[in-house]
Amino acid sequence: MNSSEESDPFWDAWLAVSQKEKKAGLESLTCRERTFYALNLLRGAVLRGGFHTYFDLASREEIEVAKRAFRENGAPKIAELVEKAESIIFSNGVSKEFEEQLAQLLCWSEEEIEQGIEPEWSVALDAVNKEFYAIAEVAEAVVVKYFEENYAD
Repeated sequence: MNSSEESDPFWDAWLAVSQKEKKAGLESLTCRERTFYALNLLRGAVLRGGFHTYFDLASREEIEVAKRAFRENGAPKIAELVEKAESIIFSNGVSKEFEEQLAQLLCWSEEEIEQGIEPEWSVALDAVNKEFYAIAEVAEAVVVKYFEENYAD
C-alpha cells in the first residue's frame, strides 16, 4: 500500500465515533468515545466558525463533557472560554433540550444584516473567538494527546 492509500488512525477513529454518535446519539458512546468526540467537536467547530457555530452543533451534554475534559486534560483556559461564550450567547444558560438551545441561540436580525450592523453580542463573541484562536494549539495538543493515550496502538 502506498502512502496515499494508507489510512490516518486519528481520522479513522473520528469517523467511527462521529458516525456512531450521529446514528445512535451521544448516549451510545463509551466514556472514552464521548470524551474524544466532545473534545474534537469543540476544537474543530470553533476553528471552522467560532463559538456560534459550535453552539449550533453541540448539545448541552456535549458542551459539558468538553469543558470537563479540557479541564481534566490540562487546558482549563479552553473550558473558561466556552463558559465565557455561553454567557454571551445564552443569558439564561444552555437549555437541556437541543431544539430549545437552537431557538435561544442569538442570531443576526435581517435589519442588522442589511445595514451591516454588528450587534454587541457578536462583537463580544468575536473577542472570545480570538482568545480561542490565540491558544488553538493548546486545544489541538489536548485532542491529539487524548487520542494518542486512548486510541493509538
